[in-house]
Amino acid sequence: MKIMKKSMLRLVEESIGECERQRSVEEQKLNSIERDIEDCYKEILNKKKQASYVKRFNQYYKKMQNKIAEGVKDFAAKEAQVCLLEDLIKKHTDELKKNKIELRKVMDRNDKDGGGKKEEELETLSRKIDECSKEIKTKKEELDATKMFISGKVEELYSERSKLQKVMSKRKTDQCAQMKDFESTKKQVEGREKELESKQEEFEGRVREFESKKKYFKSQVKKLRSKEKLIERRVNELESEKNHFESQVEEFESKEKLFERRVHDLKLFKIHFESQLMELKSKEKQFEGRMKELESKEKHFEVRLKEFELKERHFEGRMREVKSKEEDFESRVREFESKEQQFKGRVREFEVKRLELQLKELKSKGNKFEGQVRDLESMQNNFDGQLKELELRDNEYEALIKSFEEELESVTLTLYVSDDQLSPTIDGRSFRLFPIEEFDELESDGNGVLVNLLASSSDPSKDVLDIIQYPLIPQCKGDNVVIIDECHIVLLEKLMRISPHVKPHVREEAMKLALNLKAYIGENTENSVPVLGFLLLLSIYGLVSSFDEDEVLKLFGFIAQHKIAVELFGTMGLAHKISDFVQNLIRKQQHIEAVRFICAYSMANKNQSVDLLREHMQNSKVISERSCKTTNSSEIKDKAIDHEIASLETVLRCISDNNIDSADLLDVIQGRILELNREKGK
Repeated sequence: MKIMKKSMLRLVEESIGECERQRSVEEQKLNSIERDIEDCYKEILNKKKQASYVKRFNQYYKKMQNKIAEGVKDFAAKEAQVCLLEDLIKKHTDELKKNKIELRKVMDRNDKDGGGKKEEELETLSRKIDECSKEIKTKKEELDATKMFISGKVEELYSERSKLQKVMSKRKTDQCAQMKDFESTKKQVEGREKELESKQEEFEGRVREFESKKKYFKSQVKKLRSKEKLIERRVNELESEKNHFESQVEEFESKEKLFERRVHDLKLFKIHFESQLMELKSKEKQFEGRMKELESKEKHFEVRLKEFELKERHFEGRMREVKSKEEDFESRVREFESKEQQFKGRVREFEVKRLELQLKELKSKGNKFEGQVRDLESMQNNFDGQLKELELRDNEYEALIKSFEEELESVTLTLYVSDDQLSPTIDGRSFRLFPIEEFDELESDGNGVLVNLLASSSDPSKDVLDIIQYPLIPQCKGDNVVIIDECHIVLLEKLMRISPHVKPHVREEAMKLALNLKAYIGENTENSVPVLGFLLLLSIYGLVSSFDEDEVLKLFGFIAQHKIAVELFGTMGLAHKISDFVQNLIRKQQHIEAVRFICAYSMANKNQSVDLLREHMQNSKVISERSCKTTNSSEIKDKAIDHEIASLETVLRCISDNNIDSADLLDVIQGRILELNREKGK
């Protein structure tokens, strides 16, 4: 029970540790989410910087547009100036044409008139024409320069405008992509924020749940500790009662020894009577005259004998009454067995009380016997010297001794319930009271006595489980550890033969016992008997599926030397793992066990089994020779030789048990045994 409590406490602590680990994992997730948020915040800052850069670029774009607008305005003004200049040129060209026409007219008139005034006018007019042509030429040059300047500016403006449009289109595309990236990033950040909020709410819920579980586990731990204290108090009470019972048993044994001394005294008294009888026979002729008187006393004795017979019948009636009460008690025990889980302690107390009652009955019978002895002694004193009466008294003593011995035998039989053990119908209580040390004797007797006993029980699976858990003589190893010994293995093997139906509550008890055994064998794997008992429990009570298959397979390596292991391996549904298991046995140099499994499951041909046996023989030979070489002690050498001979005999048994046909190997083994015996003789 303590192991169960400790295992439950361990499970509670593990669950608390698991919750703390989950909490740490959630905190790590929260920290990672916070780091993601910081990264997103940095990305947002970068996006804001890019947005500010876009704003500055837009401002620059606006400035460039304003400059372009101003340049367009300047261009329009320049164009207006050019138009004005062209108008002026047209005017001057028109005036020049008019002047030329006037000049031709004047020249025509000069030709006609021919005067000096006309030449002067002609000269003045030619000067005016030269001045106008020069002025026109300069205006044309200015106009050409202005046009060239305007065309250059226009080309510059167009190139800058095309460049600006390209940059603007590229910036627009980049800006749209950046805006899309920004919006997607914003959506991701918002999604991350929502996910963070949901995870934070989930984490808070987990924290609240962990706190509630922690409080619940604390309350459970307190309850378990209180129960453990209650169980410890109960164990102390049981130990005190056990000590009281042992003291009473010791008192009973002392009374029994006193009774045996009294019986011995009676036997000596009988021998003394026989000697007196021989003496009285010699005096028989002297007392013939007193025969009539003795005959009358004989009649009196017959009357006393009848009284004694009446008392004997009364005693037999009392015995029948006791038997009926015992049957009533057994019926009540069967009634209580349905509530056995709750009243096991009380049943033990009742057994103690029953033994105390039997002890009191024995005390009363001892007192009665002592009174009869005193009566006989007084009768012997009263009829001393009377031959016939002494002879009759002697017979009476013998009858009383025989009756007392029969009574003592009947009480002993009642005490050990031996009549019920050999009866054809045995109930579970009688079977559990059967001494566990006698199972090996029943098994060695053969004839299936133990199997019949199990089969005749109403619930053999429950009875065997109780025998293991609650032995008549507890084997304490601390912490309420249940010990499985070889007697229990015999019971479990026979129980596996009859394949009993296991009730659910019995399976639950078997599961508790299996967990207890698993914890025990985890620390004591060097002893294969508890491991074998654990695996038999799993097979008989249908608990194989409740344990890890690889762990069960690993445990089979510790019990492979037992013959039942081969059958148990298939019963537990591990036949599909036989190849890996045999390879593991070969790696561990367990060749004999590997050959048994190979032959049982028809895994390989004869040659592989023979090779494994040869390897086992070779290993034993190497170990023996090494031991003999490293010492000069004849005793150690003899032990090494004996060990190798025993190993060879094991190989012979394996060959015989598995019907391996190899005459060569048998010859080699027998030759080696003869050689070792010769060496040992030297």
